[in-house]
Amino acid sequence: MLSVDYSGISFIGSETVSIKACDQNNVCTTGVFTIDVSGEMVIYNALSPSGANPSFIITNISLLPDTKNNTVYIFDRWQNEVWRGTNYDNTTVVFKGVSASGTDLPTGTYFYRIDFASGKSSQTGFISLKR
Repeated sequence: MLSVDYSGISFIGSETVSIKACDQNNVCTTGVFTIDVSGEMVIYNALSPSGANPSFIITNISLLPDTKNNTVYIFDRWQNEVWRGTNYDNTTVVFKGVSASGTDLPTGTYFYRIDFASGKSSQTGFISLKR
C-alpha cells in the first residue's frame, strides 16, 4: 500500500509518482501514476487581529487556476471601501483588520467582494472583526 499525504501542504494540481519494484533476482518494473490534487476555495468570515484568527483567510484562493488572479475588497457598513488587495494569497496580500491608510479598524461587521480575472462569478459576504 502506498499512501501520499498532502495534509498541511498548500498544493493543488497534478503530481506524478514513480514506483519501482524489484524481485529477489533483481528483475524490476516501474509504474508511473498521476495524482490530481484538487480543492475548493473556502472563505472564513471572522478575524481577531490580536487573537487566534489574526487575518481574513481564504483557503486555496492563490492555488486554484480560476481564483488566483483576484482582487479582494473590504467595505464598512456604509459601503465605503476600507481595504483592497490584488492577488490575495493569505501571506503577503492579506487583510488583518487594518485600513488601506494603515489605521486599525474598529470591531464590527465588514463586507467583502472578491472579483476574479478568470471571469468566475464574484463572491460576496461579511466578516466579523473583533479586537
